[in-house]
Formats: sequence, C-alpha cells, structure tokens
Amino acid sequence: MASFELMDQHSLQFYWLAEEKFETLDLHRALANADSLRLEHSTLIISHAGDTYAQGIVLDPWRFGGALFWSQTTNDARYIWRLESDVFKARRVAERFSKLSAQVSEKENIPL
Repeated sequence: MASFELMDQHSLQFYWLAEEKFETLDLHRALANADSLRLEHSTLIISHAGDTYAQGIVLDPWRFGGALFWSQTTNDARYIWRLESDVFKARRVAERFSKLSAQVSEKENIPL
C-alpha cells in the first residue's frame, strides 16, 4: 500500500523506482497533451534496458482515480505519449524562437 501512496503524488513513482537502480529495466518519464488545451498528463513507462519508451509499458496510477492502469505504450488508446525531455526541449526551442521573433520585430518595427 505504501507504494501506491507514493504514486498518488505527481512523478513520485519515477523517483521511488529510480532508487531501485534496476539493471534490466529503463525508466522513462512521459507526457501526454503537453501542447494542447487539454490537461497535461504525466506517467512512467518501463522498458527493457536499451529499448525505447515506445517499446515499454505505461504505468498510469492516476487514470482511474488510484487504480493502476497499465498497457503497452503503443496500445494506449487514450494518450499519445512523448518523452518528458523531448517536450521540455521543444518548449525551450519555442520560447527562444518567440524571443528572437519579438527582438526582430522590435528592431525592424514589424508588428507581430
């Protein structure tokens, strides 16, 4: 029961499992709805060491109010998962582009 209490809080299952230092498994943090108006959703995907997150299994303790959902990542009909690191990288690139666009617009006196 203690493990599910930890999973109730955002991303704690990743840190809890990361402490185990698995040699045959890789842990991937993933996000869905990261660039839409819908509520962003995060989860943990576990794969065989060396496999991609798409080859793993989604462990989603929030989907059904505390009852653990699990599925092969590619068979999850409800969400399209992206690695959290890829989402954050895309956000940084978009932010830089926006700042550069604003600077160019300001310098050239072009309204956005």
